[in-house]
Amino acid sequence: WNLLGSAYYTKGEFALSAEAYGKAAEIKPGDGDVQKNLGLALAELGETEKSEAALKKSFALDGNADTAFFLGKLCYNAGRYEEALSYLKRAPDAPEVIEATAQCFYQLDMLDALRTLTETTAFARLPAETRELIVRSLAEG
Repeated sequence: WNLLGSAYYTKGEFALSAEAYGKAAEIKPGDGDVQKNLGLALAELGETEKSEAALKKSFALDGNADTAFFLGKLCYNAGRYEEALSYLKRAPDAPEVIEATAQCFYQLDMLDALRTLTETTAFARLPAETRELIVRSLAEG
């Protein structure tokens, strides 16, 4: 079922994907990867609460860094910036994680933390346009 869910997901058939992942989750409820896949498919369908539940279950099962990033994005989009940061700090050191972290710092008015972030090598890997926007936001305070 997990493989079928992946095939549907790749084709953009998210409802069928979620259905297949749901069946896989029934068979293997303790498989973090299956729960993560289910959560991502549900997110594509706009089923935020169900997506969050599946992703949180996945993260509790295996602590996967990619799942932490997806949870961080989900929490950010819901305006739960502190919770988003709690997941993003466990996510991979990738540009999209650094950008999401910077956005959370800004929303929480954690400007000192944002300034510190701008001095890291990870920040330097962001696209120039993104770096400039963040630095400009800091200057405007």
